[in-house]
Amino acid sequence: MKLSKLFSCVLLAAVLLSGCGQGNEKTVKENDNGAKADATAVQTPLEEGYQVYGDEDTSSADTPAVQAPETPAIRLVSKGSILPSTGKMDLLFNSYGYVQARVRVRKVFTNNILQFIQYDTYEARYNLYKVARTVADTILVLGTTDAPHLREARNYGISLDELIKPEPGAIYHVEIRGLEPLEEEAFWDSDTYFGNYETYDERNTFLLASDVALIAKSGNNKFEIFACDILSGEPLKGVRVKFYDDVLQEVGKGVTDKDGRISFPAGEGRFVVASSEKGAAYLALRNEKSLSTSNFDVSGTSRDGNVKAYIFGERGVWRPGDELHITVITMTEGEELPAGHPVVAELLNPDGQVTSTLTAKNDGSH
Repeated sequence: MKLSKLFSCVLLAAVLLSGCGQGNEKTVKENDNGAKADATAVQTPLEEGYQVYGDEDTSSADTPAVQAPETPAIRLVSKGSILPSTGKMDLLFNSYGYVQARVRVRKVFTNNILQFIQYDTYEARYNLYKVARTVADTILVLGTTDAPHLREARNYGISLDELIKPEPGAIYHVEIRGLEPLEEEAFWDSDTYFGNYETYDERNTFLLASDVALIAKSGNNKFEIFACDILSGEPLKGVRVKFYDDVLQEVGKGVTDKDGRISFPAGEGRFVVASSEKGAAYLALRNEKSLSTSNFDVSGTSRDGNVKAYIFGERGVWRPGDELHITVITMTEGEELPAGHPVVAELLNPDGQVTSTLTAKNDGSH
């Protein structure tokens, strides 16, 4: 199959967050082993798998030291768009020089998803207020002003499933900013950028919880949509898929087969919405979002009918009078080549003229 473009999973799914009181303040307490722990925010110790920046005891002498920023800084460490159902939905962030961290979560409602994915990444930032509403706004206390760990770049974790409740099909926008800096800061404070616009890209992300992944391929005047399980990688059968055009009108729908595949004619379709008991997923079919294949030989060949054959010899060069031992491997869709089926081989000279014709019956070795 000749496929010229591969669209990555801008997937978004369903099983995430919702409501929570606003303005809540959570304190990060210290436990017996010196690690910071709280139901909502946790300073992660080194042995649990996340590096605690600035510690003298590192797991490897070859690991380069991470220098603390010159000024207070905060950023998200977790940047993934999908949170599979493997347990708690933890979001990691790194902070230096802040006593508190403010976290704001806005929910894009399921009936606004198609309107939302019409925007590109740049436009979405400024149009979020049209499709989303704040469902959580809380403050995490990372320590006291004299706490030494605040003067080191450290990783912390937020348990999102304790902060907000899941809602199938919704997309969530998470933002974080530092409060009460230990050193003076100078920047233009904007609510649009939830603080400093220069660091906004490091402090916001879109999330949704789902086990459904989508991949779209285009070629031969059609789109092929593949749905698979994020956790196992296995194809998902029975996923309901709908195809929408630029003005959000449905132009096609269907259900994935045993291979997790469904095809739509290429044309007006621009957005894909998939849903199943494992969650939901959304995909915008924009050329600029497709994976570049410019560095790979992806031209391939087209075939007629349901049979594809690969022909090769025992070597690449023959002298006049040598015997040619040719092997043919055939691939068919749906069923094998039946026994006794005639196989016709033609030998052509450099001028394209047929010089010899051989007919044999398929006995499993031809």
